[in-house]
Amino acid sequence: MGTQARREAGFLLGLLQRGEVLGMPQARPLFDIAPRNYELRVREANRNWLIFYRADADRVLLIHQINKTTPTLREQDKKTVKDRLTAYDAARAASNQKEKK
Repeated sequence: MGTQARREAGFLLGLLQRGEVLGMPQARPLFDIAPRNYELRVREANRNWLIFYRADADRVLLIHQINKTTPTLREQDKKTVKDRLTAYDAARAASNQKEKK
């Protein structure tokens, strides 16, 4: 990801962290993958970057990033997002259980 694309991604992520809701063309919901899951779209001269994130009430989770090279999202990328969210949620639940004890 080049400098300009990183700047744009950082700007858009800053908006998300301040609670703004982004729509097309910057972001698209991916609720078929997981609840509150979105892809952030960052265009570069010869590339289209997708940054997958989940918008929780208290945080924005950056899950996965790809250079989009196909018209549709690859199943492997969907699986990666789901697996990472499952692992994160399990770790967070375990941490919350420890805090309650």
